[in-house]
Amino acid sequence: MSAYGGGGYASGGAGMVYTKANSQSMGQLVVDNGGQLGTNTPIAYLSPFDLTVRGGAVAYPSGSYLMLSNLFVNAGGVFTCLSTQTDLDVTVLRNATIDAGGVISVDAKGFGAGAGPGAGLSTNSIGSGGGYGGNGGASSVLPAE
Repeated sequence: MSAYGGGGYASGGAGMVYTKANSQSMGQLVVDNGGQLGTNTPIAYLSPFDLTVRGGAVAYPSGSYLMLSNLFVNAGGVFTCLSTQTDLDVTVLRNATIDAGGVISVDAKGFGAGAGPGAGLSTNSIGSGGGYGGNGGASSVLPAE
């Protein structure tokens, strides 16, 4: 089974194929674009399940949080978030496997410079370092008395 995005001037995003045997407690969602790089495909299924992204597909969680049983990002697959989302919040209960040529990307995503909970602080126009998941550090210059 396959659900590739359509061709043309700009390729469409990959479709999704969800399979689950009656004997299984959870199913598997495959996002595959047949090797053709297309636009983003939102993932909005009930969790947890196994997710496989491959073959030119670019998948992202459509909500603020996604819980997976297993994550497989095969060659040509990209797992990311939208530039309007401030983080990629995903829990993987078992295994996350990223093959050579598979990508998890949050490049240029999240809060802009000087914004968000990890932004650095500034005193007398002297900046400090940012923090990951918390406040940035204090400036090395003490305020004038």
